[in-house]
Amino acid sequence: MAQTLSSFAEALKRKYIGPIRDQLNNATYLDSIIEENSDDVTGDALTAFIPTHMTRNYGIGARDVLGSLPVAGREGYVQAQVAMKYVYGRIQLAGQLFNASKTSDTAFIKAANAETIGVTTAAKIHQAKMSFGDASGALGRINQSSGSVTAGSTIGVDEPGVIWLEPGMKIVGFSAKTGGTQGFGGATVTVASVNRTTNTITLEETITITNNDFLFLEGERGLQIMGLRGIIDGGTTPLYVTTLQAISRTTYPQWKANVLDNPLGTGGTNRPLTLDLVQNAFEQSEIIGGKPCTHICSSYAARRRYLDLLVADRRYTPDLKLVGGFNLLAYTGGGQEVKWAADRFCPDSEIFFINRPSIQRYTASDWDWMDRDGAMLNRVAEKDAYEATLYRYYNNGADQPNANTVLRDISTTL
Repeated sequence: MAQTLSSFAEALKRKYIGPIRDQLNNATYLDSIIEENSDDVTGDALTAFIPTHMTRNYGIGARDVLGSLPVAGREGYVQAQVAMKYVYGRIQLAGQLFNASKTSDTAFIKAANAETIGVTTAAKIHQAKMSFGDASGALGRINQSSGSVTAGSTIGVDEPGVIWLEPGMKIVGFSAKTGGTQGFGGATVTVASVNRTTNTITLEETITITNNDFLFLEGERGLQIMGLRGIIDGGTTPLYVTTLQAISRTTYPQWKANVLDNPLGTGGTNRPLTLDLVQNAFEQSEIIGGKPCTHICSSYAARRRYLDLLVADRRYTPDLKLVGGFNLLAYTGGGQEVKWAADRFCPDSEIFFINRPSIQRYTASDWDWMDRDGAMLNRVAEKDAYEATLYRYYNNGADQPNANTVLRDISTTL
């Protein structure tokens, strides 16, 4: 039987969406530990409204005999707002594939599988990158003298290096994360290669670069979901997100997370990792936020530096336990065992100490194929081709950022 638009659309919907959701929602260690919350997303604006406890009732105090009682107080609440962000992926199939499937579905199904797996993988990787960012969409920052750069010449990148960049990306430059002037002469350029060892990229075009310009995926600046850099933030070098979920961190300093950095000079100065730094960061969530650290996440390089510390002091080897799945490392810092995992998209110089219940993924729509008009495969205008769109409406948020800590400015070199 010939493959038709309707029969393939039904197969696409039924066969792929379940596995796609599993892959995307558990793509990385960080994705796997963030709990989903669809109950609190309401309204036409698709926003999660979270009553947040900001101040205590301090109508208390010791008094002398017959002394005046304390003035009555009340608890202070502020409503946090987590607005949804909209993430998409598209596939396109040539019309000729339908004719090829008149005698056999093989050609069509192979093409469909390739495109579906491809967009799923791309969405999975992109979600993992966004989950570490600050919602600005910045993928890195040029770290090289301004001037003309020929196609294929290396360009240095920092903040956080090249871990969020990939060959084939169409990128633009701006002097700031919001506002500012556009770099590359207003052009969109293509990443030709990425070198994670040297933190450099090459471009396909000859272009003029400006030192310290931020790099963004074309059309995405300011539109990403919120990541750990924005949620677990509160330092001054830099403060990535000054207003989180409609709450000013200047007005409410308790809305800041705990940041242990080394603010010597612009952007901080990296220092060797020590067991005391790890333990101090581990304890901050409970000291400041009153809730324990439940998970630790770092880059592979930072985890290796921690392992070096364990090897150097054999008294700590009982705390080491490798298990299956994400190859977790156990850290015991106060009577409880906490899992330490590495993620390839975590910045090298940062280690996150997470209180899992305080961070959630607010969801208005899980991953699905767009078919609101009754058709999932739509004709591409003026082409013998059809396309399908994968989408999700969601955002990461927190109801208590100060139950989380980030250890910044860590050197990962020996």
